[in-house]
Amino acid sequence: MSWQDKQGRHWQIVFVVAMDNQNGIGRDNALPWHLPADLRHFKAKTLGGVILMGRKTFESMGRPLPGRANWVLTRQPDWQPADELQRDEVGIAHDLDSLLEQAADDASARGQQSLLIIGGAELFRATLPYCDRIELTRVLTDASCDTFFPALPADFRACDEQPLQTDVASGLSFQFMTLIRPG
Repeated sequence: MSWQDKQGRHWQIVFVVAMDNQNGIGRDNALPWHLPADLRHFKAKTLGGVILMGRKTFESMGRPLPGRANWVLTRQPDWQPADELQRDEVGIAHDLDSLLEQAADDASARGQQSLLIIGGAELFRATLPYCDRIELTRVLTDASCDTFFPALPADFRACDEQPLQTDVASGLSFQFMTLIRPG
């Protein structure tokens, strides 16, 4: 698949997401579980990269993630991060095409070849046609989510599945896997 920018460069679009048995990814604008191993996995997959997210996802985190280029998509023309000191740390776009183009320019300047989509549901849905790979944490529970990952196209295949793990504190079982779309 991949996405091609206006300069003709091809970009790998990678989703980094955790979801429950019902494809739930959030509840009340937050993660419905606390899994330290998943947070470490997320950091390992995104550190040094260019991450793209919707405004609600950014606001739920409360700050730009350090060690990554942070890009936010919002329909609100005057939106800025609440903390004035963070404004230089966040790229802002108001439509999907602008987001992808600006983030690709940033990624190119940083020597990156992929754009990492970290949520939310609307951004996953809008970029799913371009997605090449999904770095997935499958949380084996029904977390009564109110936000869901879109239906996954049948052409994605698991190419790496880690052994099932269980978080001692929560008792939740989860599995890291990489899904790819053969291209």
